[in-house]
Amino acid sequence: MRLLQHFHRRRTRQIRQLPDLEARLQSLHDHNDFSFEYQQQIHILTAQVKQRREWEQHRAHLYSRVQYLRAGDAPTAYFHKLHKRREARNRLRILQRDDAQILQDPKDILEHCVGQYQSLYTSPIYTDAEVSSLHTTLQNIPAKFTSTHQLYLQENPSLREITEVVNLLPRNKAPGLDSLTADGLRKQWDYLATPVTGFILYYWDCQVMPSQHLQAVLRLLPKVDDPVVFGHWRPISLLTPHYKLVAKILAVRLATILPLVVPCQQTGFVKGRSTLDNILCLQLIHEYLKSHRQHAVFLKLDFAKAYDKLAQQYLWLLMDKLNCGTRFIRLVKGLHVCASAKILAGGQFSTQISISRGVRQGCPLAPLLFALASIPLVSMLQAAADRGSIKAVRLPSGLHIVSSCYADDTAIFIQLHRQSYIELQLILDTYCRATGSCLNLNKSEFMLIGTRTPTPSWLQHTGAKILQPTQQLRGLGLKSPWVMQRAFWLKLLHQYWTNAQEAQWMRVMSAILTPSGNRAKALSSILLRHRFSLPSRSFTALLLKVWRLHLQHFRMVDYGVMLLPVLDV
Repeated sequence: MRLLQHFHRRRTRQIRQLPDLEARLQSLHDHNDFSFEYQQQIHILTAQVKQRREWEQHRAHLYSRVQYLRAGDAPTAYFHKLHKRREARNRLRILQRDDAQILQDPKDILEHCVGQYQSLYTSPIYTDAEVSSLHTTLQNIPAKFTSTHQLYLQENPSLREITEVVNLLPRNKAPGLDSLTADGLRKQWDYLATPVTGFILYYWDCQVMPSQHLQAVLRLLPKVDDPVVFGHWRPISLLTPHYKLVAKILAVRLATILPLVVPCQQTGFVKGRSTLDNILCLQLIHEYLKSHRQHAVFLKLDFAKAYDKLAQQYLWLLMDKLNCGTRFIRLVKGLHVCASAKILAGGQFSTQISISRGVRQGCPLAPLLFALASIPLVSMLQAAADRGSIKAVRLPSGLHIVSSCYADDTAIFIQLHRQSYIELQLILDTYCRATGSCLNLNKSEFMLIGTRTPTPSWLQHTGAKILQPTQQLRGLGLKSPWVMQRAFWLKLLHQYWTNAQEAQWMRVMSAILTPSGNRAKALSSILLRHRFSLPSRSFTALLLKVWRLHLQHFRMVDYGVMLLPVLDV
């Protein structure tokens, strides 16, 4: 109660101003004035409303603990009001078209969304140039799936496996068109086990999904605080639990094989890999280039609507090239062929939209399929670096590092050489034509490393943003120059210790510590000071193991190759 009283004294007055601020913000939205002054006022009010909502949620968290002691699980009007406000924040009230026309009528907004998504999800007919790019992209892809992998992927699921997957389905998720949730399926599993198992075995036999399960509800969620244009909304597919169950079975099986198939440069959605691997890799490469005074350029590429624009024909040919097995490919195709969706906006459903390309955001199998789709891009970049057509970063071990990917976010290191950039453009154009992807140059960024010369003209005309040494790199959470900052290492080490076994922890420590004195001493002093709540005996043994290593090289966390020599600080 003292904590609540303390919170009441500090924040209650600001929270009471929230309805007035929301009313002022709504009036500014209704004014339809796009001048700089009005946009600045909207930005300031949006920040104030967001801050007070965070205070309100924190107060609700404190209050709920006290209220639970008084009334148990009895619902309160406050949480109902909080839910209503969240629904109002996610409601599509206004939309600006490409011709700058403002739409406010819900029917007009819904019709515009239908037209946009129908165009987005319609698969274009391959031209001769795109067919040629498709063959070029897939020609050097080896068959990575063995016969053992094929049998594991396509065998009929047992009742035990289906039950385990039912328990793995995420909780508290919105239902699809049939209004049945995974929580309801899990709760009534004793009664539904027999018919659901029969449904899954039937699908495994004929690879045809009933149309009512192929139809999804597209719910639009805002990407930014003040969404105005169509690109500010992300479509999430709300699927039926039967669809999710089939997709989850395939996803669980594929996830066990994916680390053996997907190149180590791709860390997204692969077991045992993390975005921290990308961050550590980029940190080490950056320091290596600076210490050896090599002139290079770092490019951070972003693909527009990467999930939605992925060509399904490309995906089926790639899976066949990887030797995934005919039955497994048919099982995956059965979840995508003849798929459709209805947009839910403002409490109304739109007309049906046919989906003939892309993978669904909300499908358990979609991230793994996207990881498979990135294999040719990584392979083409690495092959170009090995044969010398792209002058990549050459490591002392003789290997070349040219790319580091997390899903569609691709980081590329090449030497500051025009011919290398031209070859990189050719590879990216070939990949985009084959897959239907499109580079988003407005979100792509590049930065020069190891040189203070002006940016070359052939880089200035790319359309990507030029990063200065003091600017923050969007999407990686880092600032350049990328120094080994205390806060970064604390976060990295703490996350790996709490989420990994000691062997993985030792591998991370081996990657970070060097015998070159200053950095190792500073890092060990930080560890000794904080200890991360470790038992003293295990912590002492850990430090002794690390200091006995006397490392001669850095080792990347998940790449499994010798990366960099010792860097003197």
